[in-house]
Amino acid sequence: MHQLALGAHTFGFVWQSDPEATLAEIVALGIRRVQLMATPPHFDPWREDADRTRRLKSVLEHNGLELLALDLASSDIKLASASADVVAF
Repeated sequence: MHQLALGAHTFGFVWQSDPEATLAEIVALGIRRVQLMATPPHFDPWREDADRTRRLKSVLEHNGLELLALDLASSDIKLASASADVVAF
């Protein structure tokens, strides 16, 4: 029988914890595949410095996590957005 491999998305954590803490919570649940929300405060692909990117990569590797995707919030147009730029717009 084929076992279904499930993953988790960090979107549900974007208002409560930083990506490092979020990844730790996901690992504690036994999940090893993740999709990272690429929007502040989790990860801003347009503004992140190389050190932060390396730290996140290290967290992924240290915990044996497979990053399935960076989810660009291209449809994020709400006033309740976690991104200050979207709210200002």
